[in-house]
Amino acid sequence: MSDISDVENALCSAIMKAVYPPVTFDESGLTFDSKEDFDETSTAPVAVNKFDTGVQFNTGAEFDAKKSPSVSGTPIVIYAGWPSEDGLAADLAKGKTHITVFPKAEERNTTRYPEREIVIVPPAPTLTLQISGPVLDNGQKLFDTPGVSWDSGGDYDLGVARDLIVTVGGTVSSPQNLALRINNKFYTYVVQASDTLASIATALAALIEANISGTSVSGPAITIGPTGKLQAARIGGFGTVTKEVRRQERVMMITVWANAPALRDQIAAAVDVALAQEHFLCMPDGFGARLIYKNSMVVDALQKANLYRRDLNYHVEYATTVSKQRAAVIAPSINLNSLLITA
Repeated sequence: MSDISDVENALCSAIMKAVYPPVTFDESGLTFDSKEDFDETSTAPVAVNKFDTGVQFNTGAEFDAKKSPSVSGTPIVIYAGWPSEDGLAADLAKGKTHITVFPKAEERNTTRYPEREIVIVPPAPTLTLQISGPVLDNGQKLFDTPGVSWDSGGDYDLGVARDLIVTVGGTVSSPQNLALRINNKFYTYVVQASDTLASIATALAALIEANISGTSVSGPAITIGPTGKLQAARIGGFGTVTKEVRRQERVMMITVWANAPALRDQIAAAVDVALAQEHFLCMPDGFGARLIYKNSMVVDALQKANLYRRDLNYHVEYATTVSKQRAAVIAPSINLNSLLITA
């Protein structure tokens, strides 16, 4: 589910991209240090990487304060919450700008969509079922495999041996389900964490053998008895479905705190233009949060403290959701007037 904290984090990520744009390695004059990940404490072998990039990192974990790759060329910190007075004053004195994301009290319920489950992560089964033996290809009118014929009703001739083989392959993982539809009946098996390909085949073969004599198994391969007509072989994994249970709109205040009006305006303009193009924020639950500009305000009342501030207020409409794991349907059936129909 998405929470107000997820909205704050999504906004911080969008602001980070705006004030620290991607570096292009085709400019001149600046270099990186010689440690992996530009971290002086790295224990990895030294690999000197000098790029004429226009950007220079120091030998620690943070950007060099004098040659930061920000839009202003000065260090900028971005975080959710409200700054502490002492910490902000100390950073401003060092030329470091703060950008904060804070939820205002303005909020309204905008729930209007029906509660329905949406597949966010589709099932991804890791097993396979390979069929070999005499089969009828898609669109094939006549069964031309030597030695096999059809009766007048379109079914297999029960007097002909077919030796149809289903081989379990792939990688064993759980949860996962398998189903074979034979003679209008489903034979299903739930994969266990301790299973192997051979044990899965053995379990399925035992179910089939109870109704279709002559069924046998050898390793991961199942040979279906001569009276069995294979109609479907399916594998189903588990996916994630999410349901929206509420929707709300909250006003989020994005504040730029700088030690000079020109610096504040430069950074705030970069944030404002970037967010104006960011119509939706991607939330952790897979839903989008609508981003709509409301207003902005400039505060110069604290000039004596070298504090210059600009607020950007945005409406953010986001969903409260519930996520669940769901199994793929592999053995559907319907009871119609006491007649069981499978598909």
